[in-house]
Amino acid sequence: MKWYLFIAGIVGVGVYFYVISRDIEPADFSDLALPVVEILPEENAYTYFMKAIEAQVSYTNKTGESISAAKYLRTDKNYTNATLLAQVLADNEDVFQYVRQGVQFQYCIFPAPTADEQFPFSIGDLMALQTLLVNKVSHEQTNGNVEVALQDAHTFLRYGQLTRQTPSCVVAFLVGIGIEGSGLHKVRQLAQDPQLSEHHLKRLLEYVNATPPYDVSVHYTLKAEFHFNLMTLGLIGIKGYEEMLGQPPPFNVPVRLGPFFLLHQTQVDLASYPRAVIPELSKFYSDMAYRGELLARHEIPTRFAFLHRNYIGKHFVNILMSSYESFLVRHYQMDARLAATKIIIACHLFQRETGRKPQALGELVPDYLPAVPPDPFDGQPFRYKPDEGIIYSVGPGLKDLDGVLDPKSSQRDGNVVFKIWE
Repeated sequence: MKWYLFIAGIVGVGVYFYVISRDIEPADFSDLALPVVEILPEENAYTYFMKAIEAQVSYTNKTGESISAAKYLRTDKNYTNATLLAQVLADNEDVFQYVRQGVQFQYCIFPAPTADEQFPFSIGDLMALQTLLVNKVSHEQTNGNVEVALQDAHTFLRYGQLTRQTPSCVVAFLVGIGIEGSGLHKVRQLAQDPQLSEHHLKRLLEYVNATPPYDVSVHYTLKAEFHFNLMTLGLIGIKGYEEMLGQPPPFNVPVRLGPFFLLHQTQVDLASYPRAVIPELSKFYSDMAYRGELLARHEIPTRFAFLHRNYIGKHFVNILMSSYESFLVRHYQMDARLAATKIIIACHLFQRETGRKPQALGELVPDYLPAVPPDPFDGQPFRYKPDEGIIYSVGPGLKDLDGVLDPKSSQRDGNVVFKIWE
């Protein structure tokens, strides 16, 4: 009797592992296909941005090392030396000329990441151009060259907008909005400069109003990142490994992982995030149905984990999706920065024309703004404290802290505050 029970147990375990090791059929991801944009290299802003990076003049630091212009300015805060800064900017005029050429185009198409070289572009190099541009705007402003400063600020904004518009992955998008966020900060600083006339302020407002919507970029980024992650998952299987690297893997991966990694099931699980988020991108953050709870669908059991289907696959999904929530918050924070920049410029225009500061943001409508921009996090109008000269968004914590960061909360959960007047 015991012998039969033992055999039955062995057969039962075998059947169980056979059942959980069966992967699903390959899924259709056509709804997550990226739109194909075919342009010539000479019509691609990326081409000119790369030329700008290569055109940087090299300098020698104190240790004798040859470094780029951007790194040289950051070394020992050389950008604070007006004479040195002016010389470096003049030496690198070709850099600015290439960037000006690039921002005239509609698209900046990055090379797609590959298995052996995930990022064909250098993030540091893209940020280096930001360093040169921000110092160029500040230099022209300090020297009273308002017209040039405005033109450079517009170039700065366009550079950031193009780098985040059609990114090849989340990293490229985050670099782009980082650059654009720095550009918006310079625009807000310019708006507070008494040298600017009403005409200049109106031009600044035109530049900001022309900003391409962020939700379109996020839509594209989610799809691009999904395909990048598909490529990453493909390396785990023999076929995917051979296709990417041109050689077989060092060991039989599927046999080793068995029921613990099911490629097609993992791909479907990974697709659940962009499929859930993309339809909701037009909503306010507080109204999004998923609100960070999607990861709960892929919770990993802690007891007898090896007995659960696709255990390793779920691990991969959670790892690859772990940064998505912060990425989405960055999107809404950029929406808040853009809205705040419009309000700040409008407030300065109002003050120039009326001789006083607005007591309520409603006074800016309709002469300066078509409507008071809503807070992208909760949909309510931007908060305004005229006595303190600040506007603020509630931020991802969705709590109105009266424009003051709650010391008990993390910075991530605090209000996003902007000064209108220095």
